[in-house]
Amino acid sequence: MSRKKQKNIKPINFSELLTMAQNYKSLILDKKTDLYQTRSFFIEKFKNQISSGSKKLYWKNFNYNMFSEKNKINERNFEKNNIVSFEKSSDVSIVINDGVITSNKNLPNNIRITEFKEISDDDVCSYIKKTDKLNDPFVSVNNGSCDCGFVLDVKESKSPQIIHIKNISSKAGLYQNRQIYNISKNVKITFIESFEGYSEQFNNTISQWEVKENANVYKYSFGSRAGSHKNSQSVFSEFVEQHKNSTCNFYSFYFNEGGLGFSGKIRNNILFNLIGENITSNQWSVSLLRDECFVDNDVRTQHMSPNCSSSQVYKGIYNDRSKGRFDSCVYVAKDAQKSDTVQSNNNILLNDNASVNSNPQLEIFADDVKCAHGSTIGQIDRNALFYLRARGISEVLAKKLLLTAFVGDIVESINNSDILSLVSEEVEKQFHN
Repeated sequence: MSRKKQKNIKPINFSELLTMAQNYKSLILDKKTDLYQTRSFFIEKFKNQISSGSKKLYWKNFNYNMFSEKNKINERNFEKNNIVSFEKSSDVSIVINDGVITSNKNLPNNIRITEFKEISDDDVCSYIKKTDKLNDPFVSVNNGSCDCGFVLDVKESKSPQIIHIKNISSKAGLYQNRQIYNISKNVKITFIESFEGYSEQFNNTISQWEVKENANVYKYSFGSRAGSHKNSQSVFSEFVEQHKNSTCNFYSFYFNEGGLGFSGKIRNNILFNLIGENITSNQWSVSLLRDECFVDNDVRTQHMSPNCSSSQVYKGIYNDRSKGRFDSCVYVAKDAQKSDTVQSNNNILLNDNASVNSNPQLEIFADDVKCAHGSTIGQIDRNALFYLRARGISEVLAKKLLLTAFVGDIVESINNSDILSLVSEEVEKQFHN
């Protein structure tokens, strides 16, 4: 079904973004330093990307008009307005307000957090060069001009730990953040990310992970990286490098209603690089969208070593004029024998105005692998609905049961009882009528 064109959509202001990046580069006094040369390289790459037409199709779904400091609002007492309510008194809690660390609580000796602007020039160069594999204009401009964020170093502890990362968007404008996680050998840790926004804002954030040997990382991301303001938008690029015998289970949840709700548009550029043997890498995502929200997932997993397993399981339920996009590729190198990967994207459209584009891909250069992929886009199963109605269940309740079951396998895979209860409650809220 054709849709009415949105009015007053303004094109992305690449020229203003380029000017900002060049102004930032000019602050580096010594033009002979590696930092200056590296920044210059990525700014030039950004110029070439936008001039050569590499502004990908997903940009048409975004409405960029927020590269200024207009419409600032008063800051609120964010500590009293936590999204994730089950935080224990003993948990580590770190609050990031517009890219700046404003507080940390219960930080143990094995965890160190450092402002991005405080690390050495050599470390800055090393970090930004690694993300060149995320070939995207906004990765390039972040590499050329980011100046806020943090580096989190986690050493081995005697017991598993939970860290809450609370990202706050309090002011209108453009923010380029860098979040770097260095996870040492044998670490067992859970990260719980929450995002809350109170202003019209565009976030261009890069998150980098290096997960060393035998480490086990769970990450749960709630809400929107764009924030909860209806005009907020975000490009979030995540680069994860896993070493041998490590395990990563990364979850993301995008809900319109309830305490984890958001409104806005978000683009995820995700790359998992498996560079050692016996790695387990799983991605789970649930999008339950209404209104004109848009979630775009561009996901890449690279099997570079043998005997590794990975999964990409993304599910979405779309109502009103909401949109989804899933563009995924699993790459299996020639030497990555015995690779085992599952790639799945399943979607339900609740009306004719919602839409999804899905494009799962496999690139396999090894001959001894187990790889599967699939994608579905459809409506509620009418036969199943009829079966439930025939047994005296109301239509509202029947739809609620079917939709809840649709995302049930992801929800049930959660290994934290508090998070499981919270997510289950939020799923219930989506189908109250």
